[in-house]
Formats: sequence, structure tokens, C-alpha cells
Amino acid sequence: ITALILRGFSTFFSLNFQEKSTAHGRTNNLDARQSETCHLVNILYFYKVKHFIVAGLLITFTLQANCQELLERLSNGAEVTAIVFLAENCPISQKYIPALNAIRERYGNQALSIHALIPGKIKKRELAKFKEEYGIKFTISADRKYKLVNLLSATTTPEVIVLDNQLAIKYRGAIDNWFYELGGYRKEATEEYLIAAIDSLLAGFERSV
Repeated sequence: ITALILRGFSTFFSLNFQEKSTAHGRTNNLDARQSETCHLVNILYFYKVKHFIVAGLLITFTLQANCQELLERLSNGAEVTAIVFLAENCPISQKYIPALNAIRERYGNQALSIHALIPGKIKKRELAKFKEEYGIKFTISADRKYKLVNLLSATTTPEVIVLDNQLAIKYRGAIDNWFYELGGYRKEATEEYLIAAIDSLLAGFERSV
């Protein structure tokens, strides 16, 4: 690479000083040297891009490894882990707290780990206030840098991601069918998607994502 760089500089500076006996000769010489310089630029560009790609892959791998470790901590060895994405100022998220508390109490710690994530830069005191005000009985934390949002491809709140004991995604989607559109909801849920996913995994059955 060093030799190529020196050769490129030599080629570049010599373009302005080398003379030929005829205009045709000068043109051919200039074209050849310009072609050589462009070739060098392409090599250097590829070398730079290749290193950017390698660096990007290393950063991505590191972030994924860190997120995987975080998921392991959140699962705490449970057979099934439910990651619920909520928003503290979202009325629908707020309304689902009692249902999530009930699901949490329905299964033991060994069977189920429920953890709520609040995407964004919510302050610690705001998070503590939200937990206290709505009587949240499951663990909750902030995903300030959207690491798990990106890793799990979460798109809305509330949204639940169900993982098996190998941390493979087995279900993603709504908690139940209580809310069927923005501002539209039933008197009560008639289909319990999260509970069905948990029961299926605990019974040894696979459930489609």
C-alpha cells in the first residue's frame, strides 16, 4: 500500500512537468498517467471501504453480544421470557398493566420472566414514578439507546416478544385482542395471545411467530 501511495504521488506531480515532442504524444501520455492515477485511487478507496466494513461488522457483533447478555439476565433462567415494550405516556400501555400483573402472578418465577422495556431517554425518577403509580409487579427498565428495540425489531407499544429458554423468538405481537385499532377496543379480550404462547411453550409445543 505504501509503495502504491508513493507511486501515485509521483505520477500525480509528474503530470505537470513531463513534455512530449508532439501534442498527440502529450495527450497519450496524459491519458495513460490519468488512468494509472485513477487505478490507484480505486485501490485506495477499496482498501478504505473494506476497513470500514470490517469495523462496522465488529461493532455490530459487539452490540449483538452485549444485547444477548442482557437478554440472558432478563430471562433469569426462566423457561419462557416475555419482553413487553411499553410507553409510560401511552394510554393503551397503561391499561394493560393489570393484565400483565395478572399474567405475572399466574406463573412462577421458574416458568416465566416478564420484563417491560420503555424505549427512549426516560429519566430514572420518571420510570420509578410510572412503576409506583400503576402498581407494576414485574421488572421494568429503560432501553435508552434502543438496543433491544433494534435487536428484537420492535415496532410499536404495547408489543410483546416471547422467547424460549434458548432465547429464540417464538411469538411477537399483541398481548391479546382487546384493542383492535387505535381508539377501538372490545369490552374485554376474547383471545389471549400472550397466555396462549406461554402455555404452548411450557407444554413443549412450538408457536408461530
